[in-house]
Formats: sequence, C-alpha cells, structure tokens
Amino acid sequence: MKAFVLLTVTPGKVDEVVGKARELPGVVEAYSVAGRVDVVVKVEAADLKELKERVVGGLQKLPGVKKTETLIVVE
Repeated sequence: MKAFVLLTVTPGKVDEVVGKARELPGVVEAYSVAGRVDVVVKVEAADLKELKERVVGGLQKLPGVKKTETLIVVE
C-alpha cells in the first residue's frame, strides 16, 4: 500500500526533517513544499499495521515534526 504523509514542521527544521525522513524504512520520496504543510513524504508499506509503524513510530518521532496527516492511496 502507498500513502502520502503531510508534515507540519517547526520553522528552521524543514531541511533536517526531509533528510531524516529519507533515511526511514518505507520512505520512497520526501520533499519540502510551499503551502499549508511544509513536507510531503511518500511511504510504502505492506499493510495498514506497517503503515502505522512507519508514520507513528518513524515520521512523527522526528525532531521538529509538529503534526502529520496521512492520505492513503486507494486506486
């Protein structure tokens, strides 16, 4: 399964969060973006349980991450 995770990040931490996110298991792509969120991350996982581990156990624990929103691909 695939998902896009939108991250809101503490000012000044965007580049650090993008770099660290790219090192996490399951992260396929990570970019800083302009708009209502600061970072967009594409994640792949075998199932919903693994996706939760990647988001809650990985992305949400990165220093500087204030909020996440996960958009699961349904096609």
